[in-house]
Amino acid sequence: IPDSRFPTPDLFPTFRSQKENVMKRTRFLLQITLLIALLPLATSLNAQTPSSVEAALKPVLDSLCEAAGYPGATFSVILPDGEAIEIAYGYADLEAKTPMPTDGRMFSGSTGKTYVSAIAMQLIDEGKLDVDNLVSSYFGDEEWYTPLPNSSSMKVKHLLTHTSGLPRYVFKPSFWETFNKNRMRNYPPRELLGFVAGDEPVHAPGEGWGYSDTGYLLIGLIIEKITGNAYYDEVQNRIFKPFNLNSTSPSTTRKFPGLVQGYTGDHVAPYDLPPKVVENGLYIYHPEFEYTGGGVVSNSPDLARWTKLLYEGKVFSQE
Repeated sequence: IPDSRFPTPDLFPTFRSQKENVMKRTRFLLQITLLIALLPLATSLNAQTPSSVEAALKPVLDSLCEAAGYPGATFSVILPDGEAIEIAYGYADLEAKTPMPTDGRMFSGSTGKTYVSAIAMQLIDEGKLDVDNLVSSYFGDEEWYTPLPNSSSMKVKHLLTHTSGLPRYVFKPSFWETFNKNRMRNYPPRELLGFVAGDEPVHAPGEGWGYSDTGYLLIGLIIEKITGNAYYDEVQNRIFKPFNLNSTSPSTTRKFPGLVQGYTGDHVAPYDLPPKVVENGLYIYHPEFEYTGGGVVSNSPDLARWTKLLYEGKVFSQE
């Protein structure tokens, strides 16, 4: 399914034709249709055997992926007793005709934010973080912080809930111009935040809502400030290892065992990438710039297990 790390091309009208925008919207609607079609089947799992659930889900996944034109997809369900159902459609590599494995690993995009917010909740449990703290209390003495929109008034809770008013750095043409000049280097979070320095805020903190990867970069830096450790070490030690998410790992390199081929279109602006994103086992750019806006490689079985753990209250306290 198209990757949430990349901005919706509809927001770059100068780069795409009206026909392409309509196609993008159609694919998006088909994704939603897929989810809506599968969820009623998943909500009645208690009354069915795993084999019957799989038999019901597979043709739905197949038909909707065929209609959407996806090369491949995976889908996982965790039953109340912990038993897993894992299905796949299509190919991991279309040209090589490599079947899509049910445990195929992919970049999981902005679902990476759920690990970030879970660690924030754990730090609240430990008495080390307060959501009402001003973000400036962590970075107010650092030169890069003051020029950020709403730097003196936004709080931790605004970052977590996408109400900070911070613009998204991934929508800045200057970022993509810089990125496309050198896709093999990492872009540290403070450098990424610099792309919105001096911008007008989207709204005052707490007075609107606007999804923002930018705010989650700041949460990652706050986690590092509090713990004294790199965020990726914290997520490994707090989430991936203790909860046995063995197919989930930080995207801090260009090589990931089990990573399936991905497709981006052919040099579609603004990210100007070739159609296939894995060459000779290596990802075609350095993905670490995602940091706490995403920054994770995983698979559907691990994501399903993680969701069950999270919503059953196994990751942090009810309070």
